[in-house]
Amino acid sequence: MKHPNSLVRAGVTLGALLGALLGAAVLAGLAPLRSPAEAGPAHAGLPLSLGPGVPAVQTEKETVAAARAAITAKEPQKAVDLIATYLKSAVAGYELHDVYGQALMLLGRRDEAAFHFGRALKLAGDTNPARKLLTANLSKADPLAGRSAALMRNVTKQLLETTQKLVEAGHSERALALLDQLEPIAVAPEKQAIVALAAKLRAANQEVDLDSGSGDGNGEGEGGAEGDAVAVTHLEGAHYIFEARMERDLVQRVSDVMDDIFNYYVLIYFDGDASRVAPQKPTIQIHATHKDMLKDWQGPPTVGGWWSPGEWKVVCYDTRSDGGGSTDQMLMTLYHEASHHFMTMLAKGGGVPAWINEGTASFFEGAKAMEDRRVLWPDAASSRLQALNLQLKGSYPGPTPAQVISFNEPGSYPGEFYSYGWGLVYYLQQYEDPATLEYVFRPLYSKYREKIAKSGGDPMALFQEIFLTKDAPGGFTEFEPWAAQWRAWIQEQVYPLHFGARQRELRLDRVRRYVSAADLAQQDKAAKVPEAQLLARALGHLEYVRTKIDGETTIDPDLVVTQADVLERLGRPQGTAAILEQVLKLADDGEAELDPVRYEELEQRLTKLDAKNQPLRLAKTRSKNHAKTALKILEEYRASPVAMTLSAHEFAHAMAVALDNKELAAAAGELRLQAREAGLLTGALYSLGGRNGTWLSMFERPDETFEAGESATSLSGVKAVARLLTSVPLSGEYEIRCTLGRVGEISRTTTQGLVFAGTPTTPWFVLGIDGRGQLVLRRYAKGGSELTLKLEKLEPPVAKDENPALVVRVFEDGKLSIKVGERAAVEFQMEESMPKTVHVGVFAKNGAVELRSAVVEAFP
Repeated sequence: MKHPNSLVRAGVTLGALLGALLGAAVLAGLAPLRSPAEAGPAHAGLPLSLGPGVPAVQTEKETVAAARAAITAKEPQKAVDLIATYLKSAVAGYELHDVYGQALMLLGRRDEAAFHFGRALKLAGDTNPARKLLTANLSKADPLAGRSAALMRNVTKQLLETTQKLVEAGHSERALALLDQLEPIAVAPEKQAIVALAAKLRAANQEVDLDSGSGDGNGEGEGGAEGDAVAVTHLEGAHYIFEARMERDLVQRVSDVMDDIFNYYVLIYFDGDASRVAPQKPTIQIHATHKDMLKDWQGPPTVGGWWSPGEWKVVCYDTRSDGGGSTDQMLMTLYHEASHHFMTMLAKGGGVPAWINEGTASFFEGAKAMEDRRVLWPDAASSRLQALNLQLKGSYPGPTPAQVISFNEPGSYPGEFYSYGWGLVYYLQQYEDPATLEYVFRPLYSKYREKIAKSGGDPMALFQEIFLTKDAPGGFTEFEPWAAQWRAWIQEQVYPLHFGARQRELRLDRVRRYVSAADLAQQDKAAKVPEAQLLARALGHLEYVRTKIDGETTIDPDLVVTQADVLERLGRPQGTAAILEQVLKLADDGEAELDPVRYEELEQRLTKLDAKNQPLRLAKTRSKNHAKTALKILEEYRASPVAMTLSAHEFAHAMAVALDNKELAAAAGELRLQAREAGLLTGALYSLGGRNGTWLSMFERPDETFEAGESATSLSGVKAVARLLTSVPLSGEYEIRCTLGRVGEISRTTTQGLVFAGTPTTPWFVLGIDGRGQLVLRRYAKGGSELTLKLEKLEPPVAKDENPALVVRVFEDGKLSIKVGERAAVEFQMEESMPKTVHVGVFAKNGAVELRSAVVEAFP
């Protein structure tokens, strides 16, 4: 008997509307593709004029060779022009930056030369034999470079040691913040230690991301063309055996996640008794595509996976092949289907009512596995909750609760029953007694599960025997009043906590109730629910409100104080200090508002906590001393007979970040303005192409085609489609440069362009050339609603066969400068403020587009 996860895929029995709810998947990010390469001097995004006799050089190897030839011919300006042009549209390696520095030195431009020698050193890596020569070149250009580097090494070593002491003292959040400050200036071996420790600390608060570092899953798999199939990976984990047409490293990560969730299966099905688990490990078979998986399935084609007891096997497929690029849906299917393995062991070959079998399996869809191998207790599975709410409102057909519990036929029940089964089990696990706040139904759920699995029988009759007695919670003896209480709980308590305008209000009401109950439990050691458990529930709601509803940059002082109180009562002063420091820093940086009186109150509280934190005091003392040394070196930069504005800015900025020092930060800001005025300001260059990037789709409608190639990123679709490159975070000022490939048929409604700012949770801002050859700027909300911000008539209009160079400069204050080919630049001031950190991407509407040689330059 196979148990399909009938509601995992979109468009199943409940139809298009409900299917969209149940099939929606959030795209997870891949491992970041970040190049530290830096561009040459910025010239407001304008193409450089190379002058006569300068050949068009395209590849990096050819550019390096031609530049070296120019230097040999004593034409350093020609070499500079060649490399500057190349860096306008490509990310370079260390050799090109080295040659660039040599050419600049010959022109007497020591400051710029030092900048590029420094970039060459970073790109060369810590073990490259070329480092010795690169270091010598840098020292010639910048005599202070050796002392600057020595200070950075000293800072890194001392503060890394202090950070490790912070971790040992339990101050993980503070330690992580310090590690993030140090990483940009660190070199081997400290850099590796910093990255490893930061990853370990971050994992404790980060949900597992299977897609990070994985491929795109575009192979045809078993049914694909010859040569395109992904090889089968065989792997045995602690609890499962895998046969998967996926990359081996990704299969290993799936195995780790399933080993994590296994412990909750034992807790729910066997009350924590692992000795009841059968010794034979089940197999998890993952097909390359949905089409391939269906070859082994005889039922409806909408199935997303199943458990086969006879084969002792879970079957599913790699959901990246659906076009969204994410394995999230596959993981949810695995959570669901692998739980059936436990029900099979529990029933020992007998039948189990579908409501408790499928309902419990669906309950696990709300679980979250964290990177540090902890598994969070299942929250409400959002797609099930949305579907159930629609059905209970009468917006979509559904069964009655009695029909769901009474269903006792072989196999699974109809698709529209799944949300009800989930809701019933979620109620039995999470309902709190109004007076005591106990999870009063959990013991009865276990009793029902054991008895029905052992003896079988009429599921509704057993339900009445266990749940509908005067001694049971609620004292109901008839089913309908019990079901009415269940409906009210789902619709009036659970749904508003997760959706709608009252989430914040209701969660904070819960916080107050839990804290009040914890106050009473503190005095009553015989309380039904211990103080710590009540405070932990309150903390969950506080954290949800602060991070998910308010956002990190919105400060509610009362909420912060409440969360700090709860953390201290839970014996976590480290967490209290971390949250206080976080909100004070947001206020210091001007990213959030905080009343001066409340600021002083929180600062005094943090000072009192930190007075007992010897490792943190040591870190602050060392940082202050290192800052004094850095300021002395900075004064020598300023006194240099040769202007070293760019080098001084690089040093001041790096040390300001590493030491979190306001005086150095102010100096870096001044030097940045001077570098801009001198035409020296340069930024980090990132490629907007390649297969390793993380691309997020905004719209539910699918792209017709999408490919992120090395030389071009292409996209096409009906209506509006867009992809956002989330592996390149941008803040402050940045510039996007590309050739806009106007490919395919261009109609009156076509727009071809790019996303110049967007995040996964906020509106996306796009610009492009429409079917008439004019410039258009639009705003797209997450639901897909479109708002035109600006229509600009270009002279001349962009012809359909023209592929113009496109340069978009985005300034920190929301101002845009847009240049299309050789036309006059278009200026535009955004009225809507954008998030501090954004991403860019590709956009098309009713057509196709190619962003060729696309790069973004992020200015410090």
